Formats: sequence, structure tokens, C-alpha cells
Amino acid sequence: MGTTSSGNDNRLPKSRILRGSKNFNRLFERKGVKIFNARMLSFRFRLLPGQPEEGCQIGFIVKRTLGKASYRNRVKRLMREVYRKNQQQLCDTVADNGVGFHGAFSTRTLDLDYDQVRDDITHLLDRTSQFIDSSSSS
Repeated sequence: MGTTSSGNDNRLPKSRILRGSKNFNRLFERKGVKIFNARMLSFRFRLLPGQPEEGCQIGFIVKRTLGKASYRNRVKRLMREVYRKNQQQLCDTVADNGVGFHGAFSTRTLDLDYDQVRDDITHLLDRTSQFIDSSSSS
């Protein structure tokens, strides 16, 4: 495995993964949280104005009631991989607007394939980027 020196860095370091029950609990409060839905996935997020040092952190949620751990982990891996490949769109928007961002993708089912996850996540990222641009310009 060689390393490439291309400018396209698609890594998803641990520093960009949302961690800690306190951060996740904040995403489930009513105040200041926005939720967008797609066919199979939903995306809840919170803008942190005046806290650009928080950066752009994302979590991935699959409820325990949906099935066994191996199936839940497979879906989280799919969501992480698709987000990893498309993260630049959201991270650039967050950085351009000088805000912090915490968000989490969640699913309603385990019966997902890569194409469904890709379509839903790209749709949700588009909507979120448009929302951030419109809310910071007003």
C-alpha cells in the first residue's frame, strides 16, 4: 500500500467523529436541533455559532432494537464510508461560515445497500449545506 500525494484527502480521522453521550444527548434536545429526512436515513444536527473550533463532527446511529450487533455495525460502516467520501462538501460549508457543527445520521432499517445509503447521504448533505448557507447569510 503506497501513499498518494494528491490533494484530495478523504480520511475521516477520529477527531471528526462525534463522541460522548453529552454531545449525542444535545442532538436529541428540541432546542436548536434541525432534522432532515430522506427515504431510509435521517440527519439531525446542531449549529454552534461562535464556536468554529468545534469543527465539523459527525456521528452514526443505529438503534439496538433493529437487530444484532453485526448487522448494525455493517450499516454504520456503510454510512461512515459514504460520508467519508462526501465529507468535504459539508466541512467546507461549515468552515466558510465560521460555525461549529455537530450532526448524526440515523437509520430506520438494516435492509440497506451502498447505493441507497449514498443517495440518501448526498441528498441530506446537500440540504444541510444549503440550510447552513441560508441561515448564516440572514
